[in-house]
Amino acid sequence: MTRYAQAAQFVRAGDRILDLACGLGYGSHVLANATQAASFVGVDASEYAVQYATVNFAAVSAKPMSFRVGDAEDLAFLENDSVDFAVSVETLEHLHHPTALLAELMRVLTPGGRAYLSVPFDWSDETGEDPNPFHHHVYDWGVLERQVREAGFLLERAWTQDAGGGQKLHHAKRAIHEFDPRTGPTADGEWLLALVMKPLGEPRPELPDVADVPNILAFNRDYHNAALVRGLVSIGWRATSGALLSELADKTLAQARPEQADFGAALCVRSYLALTDGASHADKRTLAERAIGYASQVAANPTVLRWQVSLTFVAGLLFLSSGDRGAARIAFERAALFDVRPYSPLLGTKTVTAAFTVGQMSLADGSEDQAEFWWDRAVAEARTLVSDIDWREVIGPAGAQQTFGLPELAEMLLTAAKAMNGLVALRNRTAQPGALWRSVHSTLDCRAELARMESAELRDSFDVQRRYYEAREQAFGSEREELLRSKEWLDSQYHHLTDELAQITRLNQESKEWLEGQRDSLSVALARTTAAYDAARADHAAALSERDGLARTLESAAAENEVLRARIEYLKLHPLRRAWLRFKARRNEE
Repeated sequence: MTRYAQAAQFVRAGDRILDLACGLGYGSHVLANATQAASFVGVDASEYAVQYATVNFAAVSAKPMSFRVGDAEDLAFLENDSVDFAVSVETLEHLHHPTALLAELMRVLTPGGRAYLSVPFDWSDETGEDPNPFHHHVYDWGVLERQVREAGFLLERAWTQDAGGGQKLHHAKRAIHEFDPRTGPTADGEWLLALVMKPLGEPRPELPDVADVPNILAFNRDYHNAALVRGLVSIGWRATSGALLSELADKTLAQARPEQADFGAALCVRSYLALTDGASHADKRTLAERAIGYASQVAANPTVLRWQVSLTFVAGLLFLSSGDRGAARIAFERAALFDVRPYSPLLGTKTVTAAFTVGQMSLADGSEDQAEFWWDRAVAEARTLVSDIDWREVIGPAGAQQTFGLPELAEMLLTAAKAMNGLVALRNRTAQPGALWRSVHSTLDCRAELARMESAELRDSFDVQRRYYEAREQAFGSEREELLRSKEWLDSQYHHLTDELAQITRLNQESKEWLEGQRDSLSVALARTTAAYDAARADHAAALSERDGLARTLESAAAENEVLRARIEYLKLHPLRRAWLRFKARRNEE
């Protein structure tokens, strides 16, 4: 929604809008209600989205609006130069051939037509690829810039966009930051946004024969390249970038002939840019001399006259800005003397202002008579221009009225009112500078300007405070970002350690269960071993007892054996021996 709201700022009145990859159609609805565009066509690959957009937005739109299923890379249903403004939000990265979309936009856009594009800003991961499976390309500014330039577009404006919860900058605040498309972004962002313009095309060799068109709208009649009005000339329609205006003006000056309205328009734009872009005094004088040279020609058509008057006036501003006050006065006098009625009374903004300025310069030089003469000239010029006014040359024809005429006419009359205030003050002998200044500038626009100045002072004061607090917020923001990064690191460490703890707990549980199983097995084995040991001990004790019995039996047997052996030995003796032994035994007894 934010991007469509931003895109709406660059839609011109009457534009035919193309919404590529329109989705549900809400973007076209936003543009229809926020702009003066004439018609809307939405294209999307989703049949459901197109049906939804048709029912919910096209059916209730006060302006012509339609949606259709289609391929963003093939817009064959659209004719060449049939679209004035195209929106393509988050589309290029989804296409297999994004350059085909850009080529189609170049074909269908009118010269000076615009396209508003957005892409993710480098959503690549460590592999260098976008992890989003629906994104076929990774975009940074170099890639986007190369593609749009190779397609033939001119870069007008560029921004980065951030939003909390994005792919990369999760904690970034919602913000859009503009950067110079010539140098690229100075900081990272979540998305890249670009406003590009189709070149203004080539001038026609001859002007067409167009009748009954008010001079203020005779673009096609008097310009060899009518697209200059939309891209270079008309404030509010033209390019909003000073760099692109300079590029367009320089190209036009190189293409157009010096007597053409195209040349005068480009030279005027270039001259006003020099007043604000820091041009050197020498460059300003060169432009002023070229402007005077252009104004010295015979006007080929009313629009050439328009640029002759404007260029003479801006030559005075250029001379004044470069320090040549004498040449500036001559230029303003020449501007004041133009007869602008062949074009439009609106050119009185230049002739009346020029006369009023010469009067101011005269008064500053001490010449009240000259001041009175030129202020009287300013009032007379305004009276002449409004006395027999052709309203077609102010607001356009019936049914095609324009909004710029009446404010310009009011500006001329307010300047004449300042001149009248000066005349009255001089005739009343109000010579004090302060009082005279207040008298001259007591018009509604001056009071409004004073209020704007006071408002600007308040705004500047507010901006000083805002920048101070923004600096503080940025400092705190840096600390906050560091704390958030630390929090993220600690969170990752916490999750990592939590995972490790869970793994260790699981291993501990498994080890405990294994050890308990081993313990139970060992307990059973121990019981069995103990029982076997006790049985073995009993068997051992029985064996020892049996051994002792056997030993006693053996001892008894041995004793009996000794008795038997002695008896055997006895029996083996000779009878006489036995008798002798018996005799000896009895004798011993006696």
